[in-house]
Amino acid sequence: VYANQLTSLDVSTNIALEYLSCTDNNLTTVYVPVGFSGTVHADADVKLIEKAVPITLGTPTNFKATATGNNVKLTWNAVDGAAAYHIYRSADGGKTFTQVSTRLAKNFGSSTPYFDDVVGNGAYIYAVRAYDASLSKNTRSDEARAATVTVGTVKLEKPTVTATKPTANSVKLNWSRVDGATSYTVYRSADGGKTYQAVISNLAARGWTDKVANGSYIYVVRGFSGTVKGDAGTVNVTVGKLAKPTVTATKPTAKSVRLTWNSVPGAAAYYIYRSTDGGKTFVQISTRLAKNFNGKTPYFDDANGNSSYIYAVRAYDSSLSKDTRSDEARATVIV
Repeated sequence: VYANQLTSLDVSTNIALEYLSCTDNNLTTVYVPVGFSGTVHADADVKLIEKAVPITLGTPTNFKATATGNNVKLTWNAVDGAAAYHIYRSADGGKTFTQVSTRLAKNFGSSTPYFDDVVGNGAYIYAVRAYDASLSKNTRSDEARAATVTVGTVKLEKPTVTATKPTANSVKLNWSRVDGATSYTVYRSADGGKTYQAVISNLAARGWTDKVANGSYIYVVRGFSGTVKGDAGTVNVTVGKLAKPTVTATKPTAKSVRLTWNSVPGAAAYYIYRSTDGGKTFVQISTRLAKNFNGKTPYFDDANGNSSYIYAVRAYDSSLSKDTRSDEARATVIV
């Protein structure tokens, strides 16, 4: 500011100015912004007017978070007019943030990285805001967020998965929250768990409905944090009836019958029935048989007397419901 060239000066857009002498510059009016931290010297003829003209700082760009051992290194491009920066950290996928830095000088970010000593291994999202010298909310920048960074080996626990059948050909899945997970992926198996396919990925919600045909399915849900995969939460569900097993009855001894059948996808149990009157009536002869009872684990029946026996086997899912149990499969043997 040169003498005798200005009659007024608005410093509201330059609040970094530390010292202004009105008496040396022959000014009659000086506009000083709210929050100006410098010193103004004025004579009796100069009017000092407080006038807030907020100018929002630009959002920091190229904000990056990089894991370095047990620390996270943060860098960003300098923001014009910024006098300070504040850093925030989220450990719940960006739902809540905690301030982790005090007022950082303006050289932080570009020429001087900021290192955060995080507490424990985990997945974190960082945010940064630029502030002018006033540290006012009116002039601070919008927040810039960095991509999720993983520190150490994150252990994502398995969710608890439930399944309901809202319609005849759909399965509704819900699962519990996994700490540290930022997304979820659902897998489905239609062959008893031999193979799985990912049917939906990058889900933020903790629920999803699958459209399927009648059959038995195993669903797996995993939480993810970046590339870190969580443990599997599983649930079995049957849409329609289970498939009917194929039963074979043989006579290994004079007074016993050996029963085997193929494994039924989705079956959690089997029940065996026997008829001695040509199939008119059947009596249940087994308690609930575990799913490993099939060709791998035969069932032996001690027959009484010489006769013709008809055996029947039904497969059940974990609900033991009549709505999903298989049709009966029969086999005849003469003892």
